[in-house]
Amino acid sequence: MQVEPLNDTERMLALAENMLDRYGIISRQAVIAENIPGGFPSMQTLCRSMEDSGRIMRGRFVEGLGGAQFAERLTIDRLRDLATQTTQTRHYTPVALSANDPANAWGNLLPWPAHPATLIPTRRAGALVVVSGGKLLLYLAQGGKKNAGLAGKRGITRPRGFPRADYRTASRTTAALYANRSE
Repeated sequence: MQVEPLNDTERMLALAENMLDRYGIISRQAVIAENIPGGFPSMQTLCRSMEDSGRIMRGRFVEGLGGAQFAERLTIDRLRDLATQTTQTRHYTPVALSANDPANAWGNLLPWPAHPATLIPTRRAGALVVVSGGKLLLYLAQGGKKNAGLAGKRGITRPRGFPRADYRTASRTTAALYANRSE
């Protein structure tokens, strides 16, 4: 069976659907990070057509991502639900990711948070990030010997307002990941 090649519109639509699945929101930064042919202007044209057909919506859903953001209604509803929850009712489980994982927005869609550490975070194989509740808690360089972002006088410190138990879980998770890698 021979498969016909996609035309430019079909290819761009497939890229847009992939970005919606991966990021939830299509923004200028996401298109630049994905190195989409034709850049943001070509993706924006397609997204406006998708908006006209009712498939996605345009708006400012995430602060700091610029004015032109496109997302599916389900994603927008979920973001609104999260925005209306109080800090007490929110509970997030810390997640350790590879620093170059597409799910890690820092160093790609978002700038690395400013910190006084001498170690500058980068998206490298072997480095890990710990994320919880949309916040970057910790960056661990390859091998886990150096960390950045949350280092205080006594080593790693818990961010203000972050539940103590969750932060301990994050620390144990990353320690276990590095222990398992060396075995």
